[in-house]
Amino acid sequence: LSGCAPSGEEVLSEQESQVIEISTAEELLAAAKRINESGYLQQNDTYLLTADIDLTGVEWTPIGFNERVLTFQDEDDPERDPSRQGFNGVFDGQGHTITGLTITEEQGAAFIEVRSKNFPKATMSGMGLFALIGQNGTVRDLRLENVQVLGGSASGSRYVGLLAGTCYGTVERVSVQGTVSGNSYTGGLIGQLMSLGSEAVVRDCTAEVDVECNRYVGGLIGISSGGITADCQVSGSVHAVPDGEVIPSDIGGLVGRCSSGNFVRCHAQAEVFTHVEAWYVGGFCGMASGGCILDCTVDGSLTAAWEPVNDYYNLVPEEPEVEILG
Repeated sequence: LSGCAPSGEEVLSEQESQVIEISTAEELLAAAKRINESGYLQQNDTYLLTADIDLTGVEWTPIGFNERVLTFQDEDDPERDPSRQGFNGVFDGQGHTITGLTITEEQGAAFIEVRSKNFPKATMSGMGLFALIGQNGTVRDLRLENVQVLGGSASGSRYVGLLAGTCYGTVERVSVQGTVSGNSYTGGLIGQLMSLGSEAVVRDCTAEVDVECNRYVGGLIGISSGGITADCQVSGSVHAVPDGEVIPSDIGGLVGRCSSGNFVRCHAQAEVFTHVEAWYVGGFCGMASGGCILDCTVDGSLTAAWEPVNDYYNLVPEEPEVEILG
């Protein structure tokens, strides 16, 4: 892996950014390790995929699952700087495909245990190719195929997505195909989209997915707390599952919960279903309590008895512009 410093060598300053090419699974693993071990000290590097990569059988630790991500969730940390959380470089797939990535429920439980043991005040434990894409991070021109990220319903398996558990940054021209499950905040592409200081952006992305979760679950995004999602589409299924006595809620074909942010020219073609009592279920969005939904469409043949947006308040405009097709 070009640019990786040997053990014991001084870590590069933030200003000395590098371009690192990745062509094998071993080099991708080395890149992930480098990012996770360096924390926020290497923020400006660019990672370029130069070939398709098969991660079948490879044990994966999400990029950005590191001490800096976790300790910065502690508001008592005097060095806390949210702008330095997670991955803040550029990950450019250059049109290449990563296949076979798998995170099992056992691995997900192990991530949660690490977080709970070492960072008891932390609230973040994202699962996906990335744990967290920081507000200065960009992921683009990438395809994920035959991917499984299985957080399951284990306590604490929140912020789960095939690409990223949480995104504060920019994701563009990314497509994902696979299966994802979590306890809450789970999406086919991203578990949680959130603007933090600057606008988070997701555009020109597609998800062919089967998603299972108890609450805040969507075919593309589990929960949107700001940002712009534009020209994206989803196909597959979104399935609400019970978690003990907790009733499933906020379940949508494209987004489970929109608390703020904008959805523009997006299309949901996912079958949304639940076999138990559930709250706020929609073919496009489970609940929208803020933000704006414009020029969006939903496949009416897959929405069963649910409206494209089940419940919504404080939207601009007041009536979401979601056209039912078919």
